[in-house]
Amino acid sequence: MGFTFQAQSSSSDVSDSVSLELTVSPEKEAITKENMTPGDSVSATINVANTGTVDTFYFISVDWSAAESTTPAQATRLANELEITVTVPDPATLYSGKMVDLINQPPDGRLLTLEIIEEDVTFTITLPETAGTSLAGIGIIFDLIFIAT
Repeated sequence: MGFTFQAQSSSSDVSDSVSLELTVSPEKEAITKENMTPGDSVSATINVANTGTVDTFYFISVDWSAAESTTPAQATRLANELEITVTVPDPATLYSGKMVDLINQPPDGRLLTLEIIEEDVTFTITLPETAGTSLAGIGIIFDLIFIAT
């Protein structure tokens, strides 16, 4: 997945073109887990690379919806219970909290410079022990969204 932004000066004969682009790998199905029970966790690592021509900040959000045979209300209950932790090798935690609240994190963005052009971002999703069994059989589908600025 790439996002490109180009700028050109209109005030001179010399034009400067910059490219703002992030590439994530893998692009699909990085995290899958069926039949989670309270206390279960699943982790996956996604590589984020600055493939543009300028230093880039990125932010992470999650977009979720109900899986087949799950109502939107049930998926909302699950998204409010699932905990997600986002870490990088610094070690640094970019986010730790409920899945439903993972929007434009970290608050100040994460910088990928032209010197340090890529990093691995690990996502750990946990169904807390306190969730109880009422969430059994509820499914959720989610996309991890990386936004470059």
